[in-house]
Amino acid sequence: MDYGIASTQEADVVVQANTFKAVVHPTFCGYDDSDPGDIVEFDNLYDHSSLPQTRGQAFDPRAYYSFAPHNAADIPWLVMTHAGAGQVQVGIASPSPSGR
Repeated sequence: MDYGIASTQEADVVVQANTFKAVVHPTFCGYDDSDPGDIVEFDNLYDHSSLPQTRGQAFDPRAYYSFAPHNAADIPWLVMTHAGAGQVQVGIASPSPSGR
């Protein structure tokens, strides 16, 4: 995969608590002929991936709503366990360290 998340045309993107596996450009500012946008990132896991590209300040989502993201290390398990047709559920708890 060439890139995971791109921000173009001065868009503001916050990338938080994701897992990127074998991604050449996990985050990318601009793409093809588009002007770049802003990307901030934190609490992500980069497994055999390059470092993320960031730019600007974007925004703080906590100014608009409260949330508690899952730990980035739990994302592969959560996706493999709960994603797919008929599997999407709201409010899934992260696995406990002893539950893996």
